[in-house]
Amino acid sequence: MRSLLLVVVVCAAAVGRAAAGPAPAAAPGRGQAQAQAQSGEIAVDMAGFRNDKGVAAVALFTSSAGFPDHPERAARRLESVIKGGKARAVFRGLPAGTYAVAVLHDEDRDHRMKTGVFGIPREGYGASRDARGRFGPPRFDSARLALRAGQALRAPIQITYP
Repeated sequence: MRSLLLVVVVCAAAVGRAAAGPAPAAAPGRGQAQAQAQSGEIAVDMAGFRNDKGVAAVALFTSSAGFPDHPERAARRLESVIKGGKARAVFRGLPAGTYAVAVLHDEDRDHRMKTGVFGIPREGYGASRDARGRFGPPRFDSARLALRAGQALRAPIQITYP
């Protein structure tokens, strides 16, 4: 549980500096056009936020290295506005591969997980495939998403509050 808290705190701190994806070229050449056609996207649909305060801090990982404890190792990070208890973040221009997503409900926009007694989280969190850890954070394999070339993948995540 402590590791999950640490990862969410670090993830939230790094979220504001992330880019949603590569900027499109003005006039793509044949190689660029083909690469763009082969790139995919992951749409992260989050639900279960207890209020619309703050933002959803979303981190996309490409390997188990750093997931979810070290969001500074995430391939990409985004912040999303929460409306009606829901939020959405879309990672575009992704090559085919394996990914996992970690989310923090950063209610106070301080870019870190607020905790209570014994380090228990006071803000919501979640992971792709609604992966949950036992006595700690979820494993990358439990949250793994397989993206094929050109695929638009939807990753629903239910936010959890302790």
